[in-house]
Amino acid sequence: GGDPFGVAAMDWFILIFLFVCIFTFLATSVKLLVHFEQPEDAHLKSHVLVKFVVVFGLTLAWMTMILLPIDVWNSRPTDRGLDMDTCWQVAFVLIGLWIFLVIPCATFYYEADGATDNVKCYVFRHMLFVVIVVGLLLGIGFGLLGTASIPIQSIHCGVWLEGDSAGGGQVCSEKQESSISFQVSFQIFLTALLGFIGWFCFVLFGGVGFTALPMDLILGFVDRPRPVSPVEYNMKKNAYGNRAQELMVVGNGLKEREKDLEGKKGFAIRRQKKKLMTEMNKFKQAVLVLEEDWETVKRAKENRGENALLSISRLVLGVITAVFTLLWTIHIVFGILITINGVPLLGFLNVLLEAIEDSGVQVMATLVFAALNFHLLACVVKGCFKFGMRVFCLFPIHPMRVGDTPLNSFLFNLVLILFGTCAVVMFSHEAFRDFSRLTAADVIFGAQTRYLDFFRVFYQNNVFLYTFLVWAVVTLIYLLCKPRDESAMLPSPSSGGVKAKG
Repeated sequence: GGDPFGVAAMDWFILIFLFVCIFTFLATSVKLLVHFEQPEDAHLKSHVLVKFVVVFGLTLAWMTMILLPIDVWNSRPTDRGLDMDTCWQVAFVLIGLWIFLVIPCATFYYEADGATDNVKCYVFRHMLFVVIVVGLLLGIGFGLLGTASIPIQSIHCGVWLEGDSAGGGQVCSEKQESSISFQVSFQIFLTALLGFIGWFCFVLFGGVGFTALPMDLILGFVDRPRPVSPVEYNMKKNAYGNRAQELMVVGNGLKEREKDLEGKKGFAIRRQKKKLMTEMNKFKQAVLVLEEDWETVKRAKENRGENALLSISRLVLGVITAVFTLLWTIHIVFGILITINGVPLLGFLNVLLEAIEDSGVQVMATLVFAALNFHLLACVVKGCFKFGMRVFCLFPIHPMRVGDTPLNSFLFNLVLILFGTCAVVMFSHEAFRDFSRLTAADVIFGAQTRYLDFFRVFYQNNVFLYTFLVWAVVTLIYLLCKPRDESAMLPSPSSGGVKAKG
């Protein structure tokens, strides 16, 4: 009762490893915030609470990703003392709290600051609505969908025999498929719900990132800035300057249309606002592409090209992520989907991890396991950026730009990262069922969330995995045909102005 995490009996090596991970991930999250935040938010006392939400949320995501390899480590060769069941439930409850309550509150506060006189009242009104909606959805969902049915085989005996009697094997040989139904705890239901929603993010964005992540890294090496002559630099500078002026005219026009539609209601107005949002996204994408092109030219002129070490690092990372993508694809197809009598055709990555573990270098197996998981999460984040640069009608673009990223973009991407983390952890457990045996994760994901009555249909039929593979192949073909991001607003050949592409 007084030691819920089992710290007193814990293996000291795990405890040290946990503290090192927390410190490393916390420092990395702070570094990312400082590196990408815009100058208006860079002051130490500016939006401190919002920055705390971002840093803690990122650290929470990284720590949740590392819990599965720690869980495996904690269970080998015997239980090392860390209460992983509690750790998993605390992690997912915190993720749910951050996604459904903390991040919306931080977003309302950040967007209202300076835009309204009574910030607290504005945040309270909006959060009251969020709390009511989230509370109703979670309460109703738990009541209707919180039952799990675990399949079992029951053996029926025609007659009763004495314990030492012969012939029991013949009498009690009839097997029948059955199931055990029970109500799961709210924490388990919340874990299942977060993972289920996260799977949609993983399929949509991870399928894009599977190709986009290695491809963009390699293209970053191919298209690296190279030294330019003064004449070529001036020509490009003038061309980009003219392009910027054209986009300014377009931006002013979009602002005027936004003002005209403000406060108006009706079906026709909603359609106009939807169309305006799409054009605004195209405008933002065009500005982003122009800024990236101009930064490339500036580096080529001022630095005489790009640092060779940075260029080579991009190429190496591109090759490594391409290898990871290939390994994951082979493992999904032959290690999960194709089975013989319920057994995967190949152990593949499972066999690799178990071989490393059996060699006595369990730390290395843990690191490889973590690297494979972080690659999946990186694919989700990259896929969101790439999707936003190509599809404009679903949601606003929130790119992460060095030294020019507002905090609301951090918060938007943090929601994606947290949902993606939940899905990646569940997928990783499914992909490495042999390696993650005898763990708390196996009990939570393999025997409870997987068999919740509503969600089990998707998992038992591998709906998400088949959709992921098909979408990944479609994305691969598309990106091979159009590998580079092009401006969504092309210069008009007749007038010299700009027009929306497509």
